[in-house]
Amino acid sequence: MYGNMTFNDSVGSLQASLTLAELNDLEAQKYLLVIIFVALLMLVGTPGNILVLYIYRGRFKRVSTSNYFIEALAIFDLIACMIGMPTEVYDLRYPYMFSSDIGCKILRFSGTFTVIGSSMILLEVAVDRYWKVCKPHDKMSVLSIKIMCGIAAIVGLLIAVPSIFYSGVKPRKFAPNLISQDCTVTNPKLALIFFYLLCVIFFLICIILAVLYTLLYLEVRQRRRKMTSRQASTETEQISINEKEKQPEFPKTSSLRKSMKESNPKSPMSPKSPMSLTRARFASSLRKKVSRTTLILFIVTLFFVISYLPSLLVMIIKYSTYRSRRGRKESVTIKVIEKLFSKFFLINNACNPIIYSFLNPYFRKECVRVFHKFSCGFSARCCRCCRVEPGHPDTLSAST
Repeated sequence: MYGNMTFNDSVGSLQASLTLAELNDLEAQKYLLVIIFVALLMLVGTPGNILVLYIYRGRFKRVSTSNYFIEALAIFDLIACMIGMPTEVYDLRYPYMFSSDIGCKILRFSGTFTVIGSSMILLEVAVDRYWKVCKPHDKMSVLSIKIMCGIAAIVGLLIAVPSIFYSGVKPRKFAPNLISQDCTVTNPKLALIFFYLLCVIFFLICIILAVLYTLLYLEVRQRRRKMTSRQASTETEQISINEKEKQPEFPKTSSLRKSMKESNPKSPMSPKSPMSLTRARFASSLRKKVSRTTLILFIVTLFFVISYLPSLLVMIIKYSTYRSRRGRKESVTIKVIEKLFSKFFLINNACNPIIYSFLNPYFRKECVRVFHKFSCGFSARCCRCCRVEPGHPDTLSAST
């Protein structure tokens, strides 16, 4: 009687003799690898993003616009780690016993909201980087940056609204007295249209990001070439000056020049002047800091694109072939791979703190201070040794 019914390759003809809990456990065992994957991302991303918010808000000076974007990204990532990922784990653990329709809608809504919000922030980051490097005299105000972050959140909320209407708890009958409850798509047509819309938005954002970062790269390369040519001309001029000084002079001329040097010290614009050297070092240091911040945010953007693309493609393929696949048995391997790739977008929510740790030495030093403070038991002596003073070089004012 039940031989023709699909049970996702679990127990076949024995399904009628099993309870719903046993059937649920059998199905959940198939996705054990995916459960571990999402759980590890949650365990890494939750404390990591809390640490990012603590350090960037409480320990660093917010003198750079990039700080506000990093904080906004950390908030979106933390929402995903504390709401989206636990719900994903619960859904994977109880594939036939997800009874909360509200919880199911929250799961789909939070996933879409954090993805769209993060993508908007990364788009604004690219605009900010381009503006800062290519138009350094027209600086964006702090208020403008805050408004941009608010717009990213509003856009994320609006685009995530359709996920409430195409998802929910769907009953499934295995036997007369055996009905499961699955958090899934209840309206495949609406879901497919929505995923196509997400695909269009995603590729538009990727095109804009590619254009902005290409223009940014070309501008930086042109400036480096100019800087290299200026340094070469300065060195040539300095060599010619040194050669003239080495030439023999008559005693009268020599004494005259000596008296002129004593009465007129080196001007601030002299190549050997301490003031000119200080300005040159400051400009070089500033360029390096801007380049490092741009590199960090570019890698964050790259990780977002790489992690979200597989998830989006899997969802489009899944729901575009929904009718042809209905009632057809699929191998456990294909189902696990499909489920694993559909969760790849969560990698981005957990990897950002790791990127900051590897590429930002000041963030890394501050993390060491925080862990040292924690290990010291927050004693008064340890708090004094770990505190960053306002003028300390390891504050973010020295890093971006």
